[in-house]
Amino acid sequence: MGIGSLKIPTPSGIMAIENAYYCKEIRSTTICFGCLIKGGYRPIFNSTSLSLVSPTNVLFATSYVNFFWYLDKVPMHVNAISKIPLPGARAWHEHLGHASNSVVKLFLKRFVPNANANDWKDFFCKSCAFSKSVKQGNAPTINLRVSEPLYLLVSDVIGPFDRDLEGNWFILTLCDHTSTYTFTAALKSHADIPEKIMFWVKELGTFRIEWIPTEPYFSDQNGEAERLNRTIGDMARTMLHSSKLPATLWRFAYSCAMHVHNCLPNKQVTLLTPMEQLFNIQPNPDQLFPFGARAIVHVPQEKRTKLDARATECILLTYPKSGKGWTFLNVPSRRIFTSTSAVFPDYQHLPIATNTKKGNVAFILNHLRLGESNLLVHWRTAAEAELQQFEERGVWEAVSPTANMKVLGGKWIFAVKRTARGQIERFKARYVARGFSQKPGIDFLDVYTPTASPNSLRLLLALKVKFNLHMAVFDVNAAYLYSPIEEDVFVQAPVELRSELTGKVIKLKKALYGTKQAVRCWWKYSRSVMESLGFRGDEIKPSIYLFKQHGAFVIVWVHVDNGIVLSSSANALDSFKTKLKMKLKLNWSNHIEKIVGLNIGMGPGKLEISQPLLTKQLLDNYHRPIRDQFTTLPDSPIVTNKGKLIDQTRYQSVLGSLMYLSLGSWPDITYAFNLLERLSSDPGEKHWEGLDHLIAHLCRHQHQLLIYEKKDQGLLLWTDASTRETRLGSW
Repeated sequence: MGIGSLKIPTPSGIMAIENAYYCKEIRSTTICFGCLIKGGYRPIFNSTSLSLVSPTNVLFATSYVNFFWYLDKVPMHVNAISKIPLPGARAWHEHLGHASNSVVKLFLKRFVPNANANDWKDFFCKSCAFSKSVKQGNAPTINLRVSEPLYLLVSDVIGPFDRDLEGNWFILTLCDHTSTYTFTAALKSHADIPEKIMFWVKELGTFRIEWIPTEPYFSDQNGEAERLNRTIGDMARTMLHSSKLPATLWRFAYSCAMHVHNCLPNKQVTLLTPMEQLFNIQPNPDQLFPFGARAIVHVPQEKRTKLDARATECILLTYPKSGKGWTFLNVPSRRIFTSTSAVFPDYQHLPIATNTKKGNVAFILNHLRLGESNLLVHWRTAAEAELQQFEERGVWEAVSPTANMKVLGGKWIFAVKRTARGQIERFKARYVARGFSQKPGIDFLDVYTPTASPNSLRLLLALKVKFNLHMAVFDVNAAYLYSPIEEDVFVQAPVELRSELTGKVIKLKKALYGTKQAVRCWWKYSRSVMESLGFRGDEIKPSIYLFKQHGAFVIVWVHVDNGIVLSSSANALDSFKTKLKMKLKLNWSNHIEKIVGLNIGMGPGKLEISQPLLTKQLLDNYHRPIRDQFTTLPDSPIVTNKGKLIDQTRYQSVLGSLMYLSLGSWPDITYAFNLLERLSSDPGEKHWEGLDHLIAHLCRHQHQLLIYEKKDQGLLLWTDASTRETRLGSW
């Protein structure tokens, strides 16, 4: 028996009744008419019908059947009384498979930011004490260092257990070394092990297979798999002990423990969970509940009569492989089934994750599959266009994988390109190699690539205004795909859209996005193109090219695949455009609005530079109060931190945006930014206050423009010199 709040969904809204009595044994909900009137509800009778008017004047309809009035409820959901919730710390500890406090806190910090960590109170978990007791010891292990997902998998068998409901005796585990993502399967005998492992290997598409067995009777050599078994086993044992369910359900406890383990950060992957590391999918904390949790599960209309209850009480066993819903056990019928429509009445008041994603984010950096977006048509069209460019330019050739071949993973990256006003211009798709596993000196030799800076761009724009030069802007379509690659690089094939490549890998003939050497390959190729057109690279800024002929000149500023062209002659500009289009496929415009994140505005005798989208994004996402300030830095000196530590990652993230603003249209914040940046390795609260000052300056002047106007004076430079005597006697 307990007291809680009753919330009943109806067509008119939620009917909420406070201080309602709760009894687990009662299968239906009976509401006292007198209590409703006492709670402020007003009845309206009309023959045999009754309507209830809430204190907020909401009308709730009822139906009169067998001397009872039944509330009209929403048919697809079932709600129940919620008992007083468990303390936050212990509740989340049980939700996450009795994980350690540090792991639970890290999970809440990432996925449930509104769960207050300051309210955390240490507690003693009796189930963990009984289930996780171990003796201490050290054992030699096989230590293999790899960094690419699915390159090394470790496996082991746990058991035998008591025979479960389906006749299984063993649990087989398979763990990816890099991401720590784990698979489990229940087995009836050891003879099923090879078949199950090969099934997993086929599903994962891994072709580099080498069997590394441990020595007989030295299971400690397989230390990683043994440690995994202990982790999963501790979680499963604790779940069974805490839930008071029979031991015959051990298979489901291990399956549930495996799912929770894949949703939690750990020492090896730290920031990302195993699920994110391997599949780039974030776990949803709203779907995690303790093993054995009581649930009221909706019964589909096809499986009940009109007089049957629309829901049944079950207990949670595990999570299905599809990743949707839960697997339940109905105790009276001993039936096990999966459902996506359920309410967990004992866990209705825990804090839930809030949606922090912005709808206008330009780049979608997560692994977006080609069937999971409401913009599927646009993404598929963009992906098809990308593959068509690969085929037209001969980027790769399909080959069969060999035993010693190193194959890089591949993934689709989708982006929305916007205009200077923030409107969608087009959808872009890129098939990208996972080049982070490439090794210097083995997979590539050099990655150094000079690139033009925003500072040099501002200088050229000032020259354009001063001398009234002709100007145009261009960007090269799929620039990297022009560039020959010298090393042998193999990448997984995009079988999502090219099923004929199944079982093959692709050998690169041109540079592919994501490979370490791709940028340098493109720079070398673009330099050869410019030199073939008679241009000469600047000695100090190699990505600025100059061409002179018959008293006219052309200057080209190149930033990766974007460029600005200035010329003293319209004919020279058109000639360069014609010749460049014979070499490269590009978009050319004589009207410039935006380049490398800078908005360019043209007027009579002047030019304006601004970065409104980045400025607005920085101000909108700033998590501290913004107070009105008149200076970029506070009056008190900012020194090395000797006080309380702060979130270094968030501090440096803000500085990253400020750096690009200072290089673009906000040169007046350069000194303040440089000072705060020098102290970013160990920031403190004083440094946050300095950052508050700088952000307040941006907020106060967020609509300012950097304006270049045509004036009679020439280019002004400032210089300085020290007065210290040198060893040669000069000053």
